[in-house]
Amino acid sequence: MQPDWMIRVKEDYFKSNFNMRSRQLPEMLEEMDAHGVRRAVLLTNSSKRSKLAQAFVEAHPERFSLGLGGHNLLKPMPTLKALESLVASNPVAYITVGPSFWGDTAIRLMIKYGNLRLMTSAWAPKRLPESLLHFMRTRGQDRIIFASDSPVLSITRTVTEASALELPPEVLDNYLYGNAESFFFSRPGATG
Repeated sequence: MQPDWMIRVKEDYFKSNFNMRSRQLPEMLEEMDAHGVRRAVLLTNSSKRSKLAQAFVEAHPERFSLGLGGHNLLKPMPTLKALESLVASNPVAYITVGPSFWGDTAIRLMIKYGNLRLMTSAWAPKRLPESLLHFMRTRGQDRIIFASDSPVLSITRTVTEASALELPPEVLDNYLYGNAESFFFSRPGATG
């Protein structure tokens, strides 16, 4: 059973009937295939890894990788050692160590730091701020990475909304596919 707060979030905020805990592999693959999604990165907590995410990765390592969050930054060395072990034995595409942020600050940091990327997980594409869309069209064509946040925001909804953004075709392709492919899977040492 889902906790009451999860039910309220999905019904009141997202106006959806998804079950946050029981997404099935065939359903996920079917939706991915319907929208031409070759690979997905499943975000999970590094200390309490989702058995469901792990099962998806084990069943289809060519389709799924892991993103790891939930690190104890107050104990950096044990956390780093645990991460090294996880990365050595799992297809980890990225590790997130900070909160999401938006606005002038995020764009300025991406301009300053060449390896910094912003991923739009948990944001409906139709709600992206114009300042971010402008950055995507100009200096940040390779810096913004699409993420659906499925099942909260479905792949169907987010791909449809992203496709309707006023972005040049090559920028849209980078946002939906190219930037993630390049950053997560095409770098030396990256696992897929």
